[in-house]
Amino acid sequence: MIQKATKIAVCAAGLTWVVARSAWAGDWPQFFGPHRDGSTEESLAVEWPGGSPKTRWHEAVGQGFSGPVVRGGKVILFTREGDQEVLKCRDTTTGKTVWQQALPTSYTDDFGFDEGPRATPLIVGDCVYAMGAAGHIRCVSFADGKLQWQKDAAKEFSAGKGYFGFACSPVSVTNAVVFQVGGEAATLVALEPATGKLLWKSGSHEAGYASPRVVVKEGRERLLSFDREGLSVIEGRTGVELFQFHWRARMAASVNAASPVLDGERVFLTASYGTGAVLLKPVKDTYEAVWSDQEGLSAHFTTPVLYQGHLYGYHGRQEQGQELRCIDLETGKVRWSEPQFGTGSVIRSGSLLVLVKESGELVLAKADPAGLRPLAQSQIVGSGVRALPALSDGCLYVRDKRQLHCIELK
Repeated sequence: MIQKATKIAVCAAGLTWVVARSAWAGDWPQFFGPHRDGSTEESLAVEWPGGSPKTRWHEAVGQGFSGPVVRGGKVILFTREGDQEVLKCRDTTTGKTVWQQALPTSYTDDFGFDEGPRATPLIVGDCVYAMGAAGHIRCVSFADGKLQWQKDAAKEFSAGKGYFGFACSPVSVTNAVVFQVGGEAATLVALEPATGKLLWKSGSHEAGYASPRVVVKEGRERLLSFDREGLSVIEGRTGVELFQFHWRARMAASVNAASPVLDGERVFLTASYGTGAVLLKPVKDTYEAVWSDQEGLSAHFTTPVLYQGHLYGYHGRQEQGQELRCIDLETGKVRWSEPQFGTGSVIRSGSLLVLVKESGELVLAKADPAGLRPLAQSQIVGSGVRALPALSDGCLYVRDKRQLHCIELK
């Protein structure tokens, strides 16, 4: 592992990064929210009549770890029902199905886990883009679900399913939709949104489970792709690789699963399996590790959120019991830790942390480096919550093993 204040050679010069902002306000149209950083500015209630928030509706769903996405009064969820992977669009007010679109799948999980989709869909313009567990990519109409085009990443790009299937959520960049597929033929592929035509491909690493981020440098978009080998920065229009930073566990049976966190021009990476975390900043044509630590925040798969100079996230392996932690971004020092808090997700609404545990318990807490301060908590859904929830227009959309729930938090 890298030691503190070590300089790391890379082939990029003095990048100044600004987080690419989504054009959608109030919706949750992609993985990790409108800005792809787990944040929104929703105004939420922390006192609920009867001690629990109201469930507006709930509807049965199939298998999968794919999270819901929301736009314009519609919520879309990607699931497996029997031998089909199904995109299903529901009305956010009633939960009633507006449309659904299904394609066959024969994905089998090597470890006997859930065999539904892992990647969260992306809504851009008039289309919804999704990638199934076996690497089947599709584009459907947002209005009626009609299939526009499809591709097979395993066949067309010689991509492997890795340990747990294709899981990286797509991202929109420079007139393209980008998928991290992994393999010798391509780590990333950029497809023309209207036709699915290949625009460029880049890299030859295996895919990780972290979804790419987009940043802007002097008006040009770049992709930050955290694959199995580490961080790659890719020019969004051409696919040219600008630099790589190796960051992964020494053991073969490991994955990089938490997406990069951005703080201006700095990049925070974290991974489990004894890897830890590192904060990077560009210095001329090298990168300097501001700090590197194996003990502060080692995220198994949940991406932490950043607020006012502090990171809030889950530390440790999921199967061994995780701690909820706050660390100082500047130093990596642990400000507080809640042992045996349990696995879950974290998103931020203003100064509130919205924590949904795998057990189905919701905790609203102040994002405070002085300590965990729960303001409200309630058992809102059943167990087995692994998909990232969506927060839109005062409603939290949470998927457990059996149902999708619409929970009112206004």
